[in-house]
Amino acid sequence: SIIDSRPDISTEIFKENKTKITSEISDKMSQKIAYMKKEADKSDPEMTTNDQTRYKIDDLLNRIHDDIKKNDQEYKCNRKKAEDMSFIFTEGSEERFNKLYYCIKFGIPVLLEGPTGTSKTLSSRIVCQILHRELIYFNLSPKTTIHDLLGHYDGDKNSLAEINQKDGPFFTAFTQGKVILLDEINLASPSVLQFIENALENEILSIETPEKSLKFVKMHPNFQIIAIQKITKGQSDLLKQSLSLKFISKFLTISYPAFTE
Repeated sequence: SIIDSRPDISTEIFKENKTKITSEISDKMSQKIAYMKKEADKSDPEMTTNDQTRYKIDDLLNRIHDDIKKNDQEYKCNRKKAEDMSFIFTEGSEERFNKLYYCIKFGIPVLLEGPTGTSKTLSSRIVCQILHRELIYFNLSPKTTIHDLLGHYDGDKNSLAEINQKDGPFFTAFTQGKVILLDEINLASPSVLQFIENALENEILSIETPEKSLKFVKMHPNFQIIAIQKITKGQSDLLKQSLSLKFISKFLTISYPAFTE
């Protein structure tokens, strides 16, 4: 019929967005390649670490490009699921949603910035549900400590060592391959921001044990981080200054405008 033969406008928008999204993710991963190559060259004269890094990143980029070549059936299915969860699609929200979808799907750390009530958290929850990824939500504040993120040891008379480890949200996500959403990242203290930056950079956590020795824990390959900073009108530049350029460089940034704009 005439109706059935009409082009699907939302699909056409998505095709355009997929190209832009792939370009941005490729750029972000290229930055990571450059940084990791520099670090590998310092520590490994024979370039073995760099070869492994290059293979890992090239494999990721190939997966992204292969995904672009797929038909849009997956997208249509995901769009229907999101609409069933009360997500409202506009041209702008569709691009942001799809960009977030690919970041979470391919393990790209993502920074969402914008005013309160612009669907940053909602989008994250919906995308994680679509991808069957468990999301851990944690609200940061100036009082948040590294121990709040990692966890702590409690006395436990029933254990042999009489202590029990209580894992924090960041440690749980990092070691079990879950998604952690860190809300109000710009309120975190410099020490907490440095801790997060080091974890993303080194892919290892160093934890002090009750015996005062250090335990090193590798990052789970499926670990994913979403950071959110809430911005009111006129605050953008001020808040960005609280996050170092090096910290921001670890993330792909998605900006959410106020609904009135």
